[in-house]
Amino acid sequence: MIDSAALTAGGTRRGRVYLLYNAGNGYNCVVTLKDTDVGRATTVSAYLEVQGKARSIDSGAFEYYAGPVRASAAGACVKWGGAVAGASYGSPFEHCG
Repeated sequence: MIDSAALTAGGTRRGRVYLLYNAGNGYNCVVTLKDTDVGRATTVSAYLEVQGKARSIDSGAFEYYAGPVRASAAGACVKWGGAVAGASYGSPFEHCG
């Protein structure tokens, strides 16, 4: 794991989105885990965008999490984020390399 962000709305944490990197194959991965309505299908999303390439997204009604969204990102910057229960996070391009 190289980064994460809490998904908070109305003062309550609704979930957390994680950015992971595998140095062995140069792939990044994003997963959004729910903290509310766990086990009940609600809208959750996770996305990953490698600079210069199209955004990859996993979005739908899920019981526990969205993702993983994977992309080769060796030597590139990435935007990443996710949403759950009215709370969202989106990064700028970062974690370059």
